[in-house]
Amino acid sequence: MPTTSATVARSQHVAGGTAGLASAEAARRELTAGEIAGIVRDEILERETAARQYAEAAHADRAARLIREAQAIQVALGDDGSG
Repeated sequence: MPTTSATVARSQHVAGGTAGLASAEAARRELTAGEIAGIVRDEILERETAARQYAEAAHADRAARLIREAQAIQVALGDDGSG
């Protein structure tokens, strides 16, 4: 069987390479409850900001959808929205 550059490339190992499902996956950082809540609150703020921009651009339907999403996230977070 003739050797081609593709055959050689497939048969060579890469230094530091890994094999197998998820073998190169790094350990994940554990988030605290406060960090998670902060990320979720940022999502709420992003939706509220985008909703204002949509409303200013006369896209009330899109703005209303984003407001509903922000409210649903607040409920799921157990946040009354005052924080």
